[in-house]
Amino acid sequence: MKTPFSYQKTNFDCAPTCLLNGISYLYQREEIPVEIINTIFKYTLDDFNERINIPGKFGTSRDAMNLISQKINKISTFYQMNLELEYITSQDVTLELIQNNFQLNPKSCIIWRTNFDGEHYVLITTIDKNFLYLFDPFYVTENDPVFKNWIKYANKKYYNRKINLSYLDQIKQLNFTLGPVLKREMLILKKITNKKVS
Repeated sequence: MKTPFSYQKTNFDCAPTCLLNGISYLYQREEIPVEIINTIFKYTLDDFNERINIPGKFGTSRDAMNLISQKINKISTFYQMNLELEYITSQDVTLELIQNNFQLNPKSCIIWRTNFDGEHYVLITTIDKNFLYLFDPFYVTENDPVFKNWIKYANKKYYNRKINLSYLDQIKQLNFTLGPVLKREMLILKKITNKKVS
C-alpha cells in the first residue's frame, strides 16, 4: 500500500519530509526497509543557526543530503531495491537535466533545493512541455497571502504546485526558480528496472 504524502511539522523539516515522501512515491509501504527511515531521521536537521546554536534550527545541510544519498544507496544494494540516489549540484542542475531524467526514468522523483523566502526543499514528481509539477511540504491555507501568486492544487495526490518552465529556468534567486548556478542542488531518486540477463 502506498502511503500518502505528508507535510512538514515545523519550519525546518522540509528535507526529511521530502525524503520520506520521495521514498513513499516510489515504493509500497511494505517494501521500505526501516533502515532507510532511520537514516533519514538520523542525518537530517543537522544544520544550525550559529547565533542560536540549536541543531536543526537552520534545517538540513547540503553535506547531509549528499551523505544520506550514499547511505541509502548502500541500503538499497543490500536489500536489492533497485533504488538509486544521485546527488547533483551547481552547473549540472538544469532544466534539461530534469526533462531528460523523467524521459529516461519514468519511475523517479527529484528533491530540489529551491528558494521560498529562504532555501527550501520540495519534491518534483513530473514535468511536461509547459510546467514542472511538485509537492511542496510547507502547508498553507488557501487564503494565505504568501502563496497568492502560485497555483495550488490541494486535491491532487502527487503535486500541489505547478511552475511555468519559462519562469523556472532563470538564474535570479526568486521563489521556485533554478536560481544562481553555484547554489543549485538536486537529489534524484530513481527506481531502476531490472535488466534482463541474456
